[in-house]
Amino acid sequence: MAKFGEFDDKQIQEFFKKFKANSQRKDVQDILEKHLTKVGNIVRDETKAKTPVRTGEMRRGWKKSSVKGGNNPEIEIYNNVEHAGFVENGHRVVRGGRTVGYVEGQKMLSNTINDAGSLIDKAAEDAMNEIVNNLFGGL
Repeated sequence: MAKFGEFDDKQIQEFFKKFKANSQRKDVQDILEKHLTKVGNIVRDETKAKTPVRTGEMRRGWKKSSVKGGNNPEIEIYNNVEHAGFVENGHRVVRGGRTVGYVEGQKMLSNTINDAGSLIDKAAEDAMNEIVNNLFGGL
């Protein structure tokens, strides 16, 4: 087999060692939280916009939790309005104790999350760039 040269990964190893050592710093966690909150706000607002309105109660019911999870930060988009799950996921129509039909779910939240893939990728990229700039002064 031909040899094309040697590769010294010392700098790469140093980079990852420093990155891992600093990943729990408060400023790094704040950056992740900021970008995750931004995505959560957009997903919540888009979901609200896609929610059908009769009285407005369900549309007003969409909420976003604060960031939680430490090493695996997450955010939750939820709706505590009693019938929100039925509108999102669909439900049976029952009359006289018999199922007479089925109403398909509107999938407001599910569709918004599926559509948010590129937004999430962009937020992750922005967060990583900001973290690298913060830790290493840019590359």
